[in-house]
Amino acid sequence: MPADTIIPWAFMIWKTCIPPSHSFIFWPLIHGKMPIDENLCVRGCIIVLVCNFWLETDETSEHLFLRCPFVADLWNWLGMDLTSF
Repeated sequence: MPADTIIPWAFMIWKTCIPPSHSFIFWPLIHGKMPIDENLCVRGCIIVLVCNFWLETDETSEHLFLRCPFVADLWNWLGMDLTSF
């Protein structure tokens, strides 16, 4: 990717009000590089695909950060509305 290419969602995670450590978590997540079960299986690791919080569904990026009932409760507690995602 050329250095001058503008990534439309990058402005959402690289802000002065967001600690860089948090932005560095979302960067690999958005690029599909987060070492979660779905990505580890693609790379040839043999593991059980299950959410460690809910134990009923596969651990995917979407489930782990948006759909898991445990995480949804956490987002609701923080006042975030996940219906737009």
